Amino acid sequence: MVCRARLDLIDKEKAGVLVGTGMGGLTVFSDGVQSLIEKGHRKITPFFIPYARTNMGSALLAIELGFMGPNYSISTACAT
Repeated sequence: MVCRARLDLIDKEKAGVLVGTGMGGLTVFSDGVQSLIEKGHRKITPFFIPYARTNMGSALLAIELGFMGPNYSISTACAT
């Protein structure tokens, strides 16, 4: 992770994030499916799909760091 003291030197409008992952958010996906089965579709969190997607990790990191450049997430299992 980039040292916070050095973040001031980065052009945040051009800096981006690239994250590689083997899978999306399995915990969120599992919790969403469990809610669907036990409580019905109206009790699934609205964050179910966005957080289960693989690009949420890079998006959250970009938001945290204030980076506004390209945001990519690569999901190719073991090759990532």
